[in-house]
Amino acid sequence: MFIRSFILATALLAAGCASGPSAYGPKGTEKLGYESSKIQNDRFRVSYTAKTEDEAIDYALLRAAQLTVDNGDTWFEVINSGGTVRPRGKIGVKPSVGMNPNAILRGRLPRPNIGVNMGDVADAMKGPQATSTLEIVTGKGAKPAKPSAYDAQEVLLNIKPAVFK
Repeated sequence: MFIRSFILATALLAAGCASGPSAYGPKGTEKLGYESSKIQNDRFRVSYTAKTEDEAIDYALLRAAQLTVDNGDTWFEVINSGGTVRPRGKIGVKPSVGMNPNAILRGRLPRPNIGVNMGDVADAMKGPQATSTLEIVTGKGAKPAKPSAYDAQEVLLNIKPAVFK
């Protein structure tokens, strides 16, 4: 009965921790957030790790827009993109029973070892992660007439993060 109550409480806690949007900001201790690097004067690589794939894509675009404005440019074009989705550890109960056969060789009675493996509870409580990676080129003037080109100011106005870190 205690084990069932513990499992239920752990599952509810995990569901509570995994819900809600990711906070926007640089990558922190939870391994959520953005990383960016300058490749050339007008070329950057941006990645954002969030709790959902859609959030990772939106926040990567938001970071790309911020870098564009910080670089003194007005638009950016995504020239390469990719992403990964990684589930976290699973919570599962696996009872185990074992005996040490060496005890018999030493003239002792073997004692059973009984244990319960709960899986990686701490990792599972964090929920899944998705990462979106963009390589962008920035520029000034009129935005190119391509679906992969974005007006930086429009992106900044339209993609609103839930919470700034």
